[in-house]
Amino acid sequence: MNISSVFFTMWLMRPDTMRSLSCHWESNQQLSSQEVDNIIQAYNHMQSNNLMSSLFNSVYDLEMHFSEKHFDTAMRQLWPRYMLLPLDPGYFKPYSMVNVFADDKQASGVYAALWAEMVAADIMKSFDECNSMEELKATGRRFKDTVLALGGSVPAGEVFRRFKGRDPSINSLLQMKLSVQRAAD
Repeated sequence: MNISSVFFTMWLMRPDTMRSLSCHWESNQQLSSQEVDNIIQAYNHMQSNNLMSSLFNSVYDLEMHFSEKHFDTAMRQLWPRYMLLPLDPGYFKPYSMVNVFADDKQASGVYAALWAEMVAADIMKSFDECNSMEELKATGRRFKDTVLALGGSVPAGEVFRRFKGRDPSINSLLQMKLSVQRAAD
C-alpha cells in the first residue's frame, strides 16, 4: 500500500497547502484563489464516479483471484452493483486489466490502491481535526514517527493503529468524496 503518496496528494489538494507551495511557472507569482480553486475543482471532478469505478475494479480484481467465474460473467454480474450507467455491450475492461491476470505478485493490487486511499483519508482527517498549531505539530510528529518512519518494517494495520489508536474506517473517505460531490452541485 502506498499510503504516503496518496496522503500527500490529498494534502496538496487543500487550498491553503496549494497556495503556500505553488506559483506561476513564469512570473513566480503566487496563484490566485480562483486559480487554486480551478485546479482543485478539476482534480475533484467526477470523484464519486471515480470511487464507484475503483470499487468495481477492486471487487472485480478480488473476484478474479478467489472465484472460478469466467472473467466476462463476473464483470457482467458485478457491473450493475457498482456503476450507475448500464454496461455497454462493447465494453471490454477485463482485457485491459493486465495486472489482474498477468502476475500473482500483483494479485489484489487494485484493491490495495483503494485501501491506501481509505487509510490516507482517515489519516488526513486527523490533521483536519487539529484546532491549534500545537495539535497540528503533535499530529505531524506522530505521522512522521509512525507512518513515515515505520514504513514496511511493521504491518500496515499496526502502523495505522499506532498513529490513530484504532483500525482504519471508510467513513473519512466517504465524507471526503461526498463533500467534494456536494461542493460541485
